[in-house]
Amino acid sequence: MAARLNITGRDGKTLKQAWGNDNPTAYLGLTVPDFPNLFLMLGPNTGPAHGGSVIFQSECQSRYISACLVAMIENDIAAIDVHPEAHDQYIREVDAEHEQLIWTHSGMTTYYRNKQGRVFSAMPWRFVDYWKMTHDPDFSQYRQTKARQGA
Repeated sequence: MAARLNITGRDGKTLKQAWGNDNPTAYLGLTVPDFPNLFLMLGPNTGPAHGGSVIFQSECQSRYISACLVAMIENDIAAIDVHPEAHDQYIREVDAEHEQLIWTHSGMTTYYRNKQGRVFSAMPWRFVDYWKMTHDPDFSQYRQTKARQGA
């Protein structure tokens, strides 16, 4: 749904362009390369399709986003966006995990998959694993833009 909004990132790139071909992706389901300070809630590959609570999922994500914002304030960082390499590695891990699950089975049809057959909606991780992934932001995975002094 976010691709339908007029969200523009670095160099005028829109989220619709970044997610072209019906293939939304985001690091931890939260951040997208070239979209500084864009934080998603319940973004791509975070749907709790295998049980659990969307409230728990939202709490993990809001804690992560809050921790990012606190660290940015404390370290005079004006903007962050995930390194494309970190994003791409995470998406490869998501896709590999999904290859072990029912939603990618050739006989299975579901709205969790896009036209190319990639699962973009459901989360492949257990909730405890996602909790660990999102508990403490790893700022080495992000490009950081320092705040201008005196601004």
